[in-house]
This record gives sequence, C-alpha cells and structure tokens, in this order.
Amino acid sequence: MEIDIEMAADAAQKIIDLEAKLERMLRINADQLYMQSAMLNMLGPKAIEVVQMWARDGVNRVHYSWGPKTKHLSGEERAQVILDVSNAPTTEISKEEME
Repeated sequence: MEIDIEMAADAAQKIIDLEAKLERMLRINADQLYMQSAMLNMLGPKAIEVVQMWARDGVNRVHYSWGPKTKHLSGEERAQVILDVSNAPTTEISKEEME
C-alpha cells in the first residue's frame, strides 16, 4: 500500500489547524465564564432570581424581543418583566384586583 505523502501532509495540517481552533475556542469559553461570574456579582436581587430560575429550568439560551421602550428599563426592571412573564401562567389575579 502506497502512502500519498501530499495527502498525509494535508491531513496533518488540518489536524494542526483544528487543534489551534479548539484551543482558541476553549480560551474564549473560559474568558466568557470568568466575565459571566464577574457580572453575576453585580446583579440585583431580581436579576439573580432570574438567573437561578433559568439554571433550575435548564435554560441555555434566551431570546427576547423587548419592545420599543425597554431600553429605558433598568436591569432590575427587565428582570421583573421576565419574572412576571414567567410567573403569568401560574399567577391567579381576581377580577377585583384587575379593576
């Protein structure tokens, strides 16, 4: 069986490139985890409650459409909106409370 030297060299280079890419991705991941930990320490109680809720529910990715005026909300106000929406299906409001 004859080994194609050029093909073997190409395969070896691809392995080297993929190892370098993996190393960069692992570094980026580690950096992001450190930043997330640092930011978590700056969150208020409502935001921490949201983080805990997402962790409990196994949420890995969140997509929200905040609407036109949400840029004016503080982080805690946004967290309260998330909590309100998440609790809406289980929260009962009487007719008297709505009036």
